[in-house]
Amino acid sequence: MSAGLQRRDFTYVEDVAEGLLRLGRSSAAVPGEIVNLATGQLTSVREFAAEAARVLGIPSDRLAFGALATRAEEMQHDPVSVTRLRQLLGWVPSMPIAEGVRRAARSSER
Repeated sequence: MSAGLQRRDFTYVEDVAEGLLRLGRSSAAVPGEIVNLATGQLTSVREFAAEAARVLGIPSDRLAFGALATRAEEMQHDPVSVTRLRQLLGWVPSMPIAEGVRRAARSSER
């Protein structure tokens, strides 16, 4: 892996689906309006991978952070504003990374 310093807004897929349904049912949402469907919190790829490894029982030394160089075209992100989402729905996605990984792992075992 690279050093994993790039940060992303990791949003669990069920939260995304719920958010889309909530927006679709909202009478306050305007067709064509841009609404960020995200948590509003950035987490580094390194933190995400370490947490996923912990949940899945993968030894952390297998992650080999820094073994690969960060790609020159790697995007850097600023925090995503969820203000409009919160205004429209009074809700933002909130699935913790560890629980999302657990659910995804259980789902893949079926």
